[in-house]
Amino acid sequence: MKNFTLLFSALLLTAFSWQANAQYSFPVAGPVNVPNGAAPTVNFNDLANTAGVPITDTYSTFSVSVDWVAGAGGPYSSEGDLTMVTNSGSVLIDPATTGSAFSSASVTMTFDGTFTAPYDPSSDGLLDIVLNQSWSGSDADWSNIVVTIFPTPACPDPSAGTATNITSSSADLSWTAGGTETMWDLEYGVAPYAPTGTPSVSGVTNPYNYSGLAPGTTYEFYVRADCGGTNGTSAWVGPYSFTTYGDCASSGSYDYVSNSTMASSLQSFVANTPGDYITLTFSAGTTESCCDDWFIMDAADGTGNVIASGAGSIVGSYESTTGEISFYVESDGSVNGTTFVYGLACSPPPSCPDPSAGTATNITSSSADLSWTAGGTETMWDLEYGVAPYAPTGTPSVSGVTNPYNYSGLAPGTTYEFYVRADCGGTNGTSAWVGPYSFTTYGDCASSGSYDYVSNSTMASSLQSFVANTPGDYITLTFSAGTTESCCDDWFIMDAADGTGNVIASGAGSIVGSYESTTGEISFYVESDGSVNGTTFVYGLACSPPPSCPDPSAGTATNITSSSADLGWTENGTATSWEVEWGAAAFTPGSGTAVITGTNPHAVTGLTANSSYDFYVRAICGVGDTSAWAGPTSFTTLCPAAYSPAYLENFTSFVPGCWDEASDGTPLTGPTGAGSGEWGHTDYLNNGVANDAAKINLYNTGTSDWLLSPNFDMSVGGPWELVINAGVTTYNATGSIAMGSDDSVQVVISTDGGLTWGAIYTWDVNNTPSNTGEPYAIDLAAYTGAANLFGIWASEGVVDDSEDYDFHINDFEIRVPPLCAEPSALTATNITPASADLGWVENGSAISWQVEWGTTAFTAGTGTAVATATNPYALTGLTANSTYDFYVRAICGVGDTSVWTGPYSFTTPCSVYTPQYLETFNTWVSPCWDQADAGSPATTATSFGSSNWNSTGFLNDGSGAGAVKINLYFTGTEDWMVSPTFDLSAGGPWELKIEAGVTGWNSTAAQPMGSDDMVQVVASTDGGATWSVLHTWDATNQPSVNGEFLQLDLSAYTGASNIFAIWAYDGTVNDPEDFDFHIGSFEIKEASADDLAVLEVTTSASTGCSLSNSETVTIQFKNTGISSQSNFEVGYSVNGTPITPETIAGPIAAGDTITYTFTALVDMSIPMVYDIEAYTALASDVDLSNDSMSISVNHIAPSLTFNDSLLITDGLSNGTHGIVCTNGLLPNELTNCYKLSAVVIDSLVHTWDSDLTIYLITPNGDSILLSAENGGSGDDYIGVVFTDTAATSITAGTAGFGAGGYYSIEDVNGLGSYIGFDPNGTWDLWITDGAAGDNGMLFAWHLEFQDYSFVADLGADTVLCIGQDSVMLDAGAGPYAYTWSTQETSQTILVSSSSVGTVEYSVLITDTISMCQAIDTVNVTFDNCSSISELTGSNVNIYPNPSNGNFIVSLSNISEQVSVQVLDMQGRLIYSQIEGLKVGKENVISLENVERGVYLISVSSNKGRYTQSIVIE
Repeated sequence: MKNFTLLFSALLLTAFSWQANAQYSFPVAGPVNVPNGAAPTVNFNDLANTAGVPITDTYSTFSVSVDWVAGAGGPYSSEGDLTMVTNSGSVLIDPATTGSAFSSASVTMTFDGTFTAPYDPSSDGLLDIVLNQSWSGSDADWSNIVVTIFPTPACPDPSAGTATNITSSSADLSWTAGGTETMWDLEYGVAPYAPTGTPSVSGVTNPYNYSGLAPGTTYEFYVRADCGGTNGTSAWVGPYSFTTYGDCASSGSYDYVSNSTMASSLQSFVANTPGDYITLTFSAGTTESCCDDWFIMDAADGTGNVIASGAGSIVGSYESTTGEISFYVESDGSVNGTTFVYGLACSPPPSCPDPSAGTATNITSSSADLSWTAGGTETMWDLEYGVAPYAPTGTPSVSGVTNPYNYSGLAPGTTYEFYVRADCGGTNGTSAWVGPYSFTTYGDCASSGSYDYVSNSTMASSLQSFVANTPGDYITLTFSAGTTESCCDDWFIMDAADGTGNVIASGAGSIVGSYESTTGEISFYVESDGSVNGTTFVYGLACSPPPSCPDPSAGTATNITSSSADLGWTENGTATSWEVEWGAAAFTPGSGTAVITGTNPHAVTGLTANSSYDFYVRAICGVGDTSAWAGPTSFTTLCPAAYSPAYLENFTSFVPGCWDEASDGTPLTGPTGAGSGEWGHTDYLNNGVANDAAKINLYNTGTSDWLLSPNFDMSVGGPWELVINAGVTTYNATGSIAMGSDDSVQVVISTDGGLTWGAIYTWDVNNTPSNTGEPYAIDLAAYTGAANLFGIWASEGVVDDSEDYDFHINDFEIRVPPLCAEPSALTATNITPASADLGWVENGSAISWQVEWGTTAFTAGTGTAVATATNPYALTGLTANSTYDFYVRAICGVGDTSVWTGPYSFTTPCSVYTPQYLETFNTWVSPCWDQADAGSPATTATSFGSSNWNSTGFLNDGSGAGAVKINLYFTGTEDWMVSPTFDLSAGGPWELKIEAGVTGWNSTAAQPMGSDDMVQVVASTDGGATWSVLHTWDATNQPSVNGEFLQLDLSAYTGASNIFAIWAYDGTVNDPEDFDFHIGSFEIKEASADDLAVLEVTTSASTGCSLSNSETVTIQFKNTGISSQSNFEVGYSVNGTPITPETIAGPIAAGDTITYTFTALVDMSIPMVYDIEAYTALASDVDLSNDSMSISVNHIAPSLTFNDSLLITDGLSNGTHGIVCTNGLLPNELTNCYKLSAVVIDSLVHTWDSDLTIYLITPNGDSILLSAENGGSGDDYIGVVFTDTAATSITAGTAGFGAGGYYSIEDVNGLGSYIGFDPNGTWDLWITDGAAGDNGMLFAWHLEFQDYSFVADLGADTVLCIGQDSVMLDAGAGPYAYTWSTQETSQTILVSSSSVGTVEYSVLITDTISMCQAIDTVNVTFDNCSSISELTGSNVNIYPNPSNGNFIVSLSNISEQVSVQVLDMQGRLIYSQIEGLKVGKENVISLENVERGVYLISVSSNKGRYTQSIVIE
């Protein structure tokens, strides 16, 4: 339809261009606002033609252009339509001809059309357009509306071309005249025909006989009117197409392509004689079974009826009875089908047509009337029938019957099938049998059974059907057991025996229960997937007559108001009175309100506004005769016209009942965009307790959103006040924050139904609610009318402030002001670690108050309460670094108190700590610590409260906690972590012990620090005003990747106020190093005199393939005590076996780090894992936990396969290395004849494949890129084979590689290009994960090599006679290129000579796939045989002939050397033997490996030659 519309527009526009000088445009109209549901009419002219449209012409077509702008509700331009109205009728244009889109973007649209009758302004000039928007609740502005009308052409176009009376050589072409013309021009030709504009024939009448056509050919024609004189000719119209008859006995083939459609792939055929049957037979052809479908139709143009369709094989015969047949393919973007090979045949229609549409009616338990539709004029038929499934024999059960036929003597509850054929009498004979048609007799009442469904069940394969004994009885199917697989298999219970009708019930899982059908039939079936996990269905049936009082149905609730509704239903019997029961939604029947009524519908009143209800109804058919209850039917009452206070909305749901929201507008304009907005449902003040508040985030400039209350009638009672609980917190958090500079939240009121609004309270930067919330009371004494709407309008203003905060509304209450007003504006000031002053604003005249406090979130009534006459109240005895809440209420007199106000929360500061102290950073920010993200030790820390330090697992160990880290990569980063204050004046001496380490970003691998990066430990004794550097880590002394302890002497810090900090700085040089600096613990403890700490253990060998018998072990340790150390032992063990300890003479000063290489060597020459533990042995060491460290080194055994478990860590710059050692397993060089053929990743688990880059590192150091960030968000590499022969590149993988497959690598050179080196050694699958968020595991991968070598064989040397013999030398078939010594490049060469001598022939054969080469040489001796006569059959006997390939050559009367050659019929040498043949013996020539066929065998000696043919069977 879209194509037609575009073509129609194009034709109109073309027509308009012909009449450009006579068109008329009305004056521009608009703008017009077009709201949904109220389509405005725009008048352009009236009956009297006031607009002055020229009356010299009538007008047949029009075009309207408009500028369209979306309004409220977000309409699309495609939802706008236009109706052109004249007194001759209306024309709807929907959608616009051009310009419309599924978008709210502003556009220019045109609406083009044709008047229902020519528009004649001289007789009736009325012209209106009606504009409409179809999207509910929306509107749009239509402006610059230009209406242009176009005159009726002098020579109208003809239309509706067609071809009739088609034969194999002619057709009658006809059309509908556009006006009164009587002559036409035609242009025609074979389709597809490109018109020239020059008529093929001129001045023809209608119809016109087009003759001289080719059979079975499609033609197209165009027609134009010739109106004569000055009226000229019309435009050409067409093409119109038809196909001549004549495809019988033709054949052909067809290959479809990707993205085929009916239009692009249609193949059409017609019979030679109209009306003949035409049969299309396919002997070969398939489509891709998953994705490409074929269709065979009974019309040449691809329409009509589907004869057959499918996917996969099309082989078979397909008959059309229309005289036409066609086929086409619909395919996706790939083609895996095979060629369609077809033939056609035609035949006259049968003399006795087949009947059709067999059916059974008037079915009882023992009989049924069988009927059918006659195929022609026949009056007699034959039937064959029996119990289903019935196998027809071709012999009628009854003959010569009429239609219908009563089939009797049947068994109850049984399914039968029947077939029917026509008996046309005389020479016309009988038709073919048609059927089977099936039916089931009645009679399943009181039966029972069981059923087990199978995999891939369908309705057709699993249907179980039952019928009542008496037609029309109710039948109940009860299941006592049975389940389907709840995830995947569904059961259905239907009210018709054939599985159609209405669904009584359906589901997955248990089917247990009773199911009633009122049709007299019931059935069930299962639809299952490829697996079955269900249990046996066990069922029984029961029948009963229809009830005397049928149940009502189709309950409705109409004319719903805030307090009433009309309850209706459908009466299914003759009842005239009913019992109706209703109640709140989900009420229990019997507990509601019930009445007996004689009216339907029944009016119910006294309902509650904005409430949900259910109702039930049952029919009363007589005394004691009622139906079952029908229901429930649910409905909801409307909001009231106005609420009467008192009123409380606590926002436990959102949007609350009868409230609304709006997304735009100000108090000056009123709200717009009703029904949506930025207000949302939340927990009050983001406290995480319950969804009991509304909030809006104010951050984005231009936010202007409303909460709109229902209407309130405050004319009675009062005076009234509005109390709103409000609070402001940081975005999605609980922190305190001020509102932006021009932000505003206002409470506004409208007393005129929302036309105008006035502010009654404003929150802004100077009046920001606290982050603990407080009530605000607003006096409503001035508002005593019956119409009062409230709005809460939130505006971000126009200034782009940095403040990002949430504004919360907890309660909205209209009440009578209390006599004892509650306090407000709670505060806590002068807060110390142990005390705080609690204050409030007194809103009445109270002079005493009750205060209750407790730890945060305590339950009111369970805290500590006190009465006080002072405001503020000094609270003492608090705990440092603790959060408290307090409430307060006014005491206005004896027994007269206000309601409680609160809670208000506050936190006491930290106190000064005294050692010992240990912080392990299980959370960050840790208690009494702080952070800052600016400043240096020289200038002090600034911007406290945030930083790039964050909680993590130490050294990215994956635990997620127990350490703090910072990533240093971006130049200029300088962030602080600041300790609490410590009093070091007592005890000591003290030392500071910090655990630190450096890894790559988000990895566990080593990574150097940048050139000017540093992390410093600093101290302050003046509250952070100045800082001293205690230690600096940089690129020269960074902590180990395994972590290490730094111990700092604090003996210089003996005061009562000491703060420590760790400051991290990325420097000014933009280094490429991207690393994480980790802090695992921070401890202040008494300094140890003697302590040695092992920092690192290394060996001269790392995990790999070629470890020696003399590897070294090195230990690095530090004197972390305060005393110098001498003459102590160090040692190590290998797999638990210790070496002799070695002595360090020293002295080692306090704080020094020593690296020591043991003199004892380790033998690692045998492939295995070597666990090495090194240690220090200082007798007086006070901390034994840091005295040893272990590492493992794996000497990998030779194998082509990796099987292990390696972690693939996020952002691992050094990557994961899966090592395979091939030492001694392979040839000593890779060549074109022996190559790496495949790299197979058997098992790699990862949840985001495009994070990964995978290289293969060869033993000579080449890096082969297998895959770089491919696979999208797919998971895993399982069974992925990288090979050069794969048709798909790994870069084409977009959905992951978890299902495996064959792929070519990303390296454009391919695996096979890496040759010329020894493949024995270390092969490394190097995997890097370039993104954070998930880790992976490498479990298995392996290498595959292929030997591409082959043998070139030109056969044995041979002898030929010059000038007479030739031989075909064959280098063998294959994907080869050939270079002969003769410079020829073919597979074979024909060799002969006119000169005596021996010639050496050689060939170089190159495998064009692997580029492997082989060479062979053969000598051909050319002898002068011109004077020697031929040998005869008396000398040579060859037998058996034919044979299986083994022949015997018997020689006699020959004394010379004899040779034998065998050639094929193309002259190619198949076999040659020059020596070893014996005279008088049976010489066996074995040709068993030669293909069957006829060959020439030639036996030669210097006496002559004998040749004969032999046959190998």
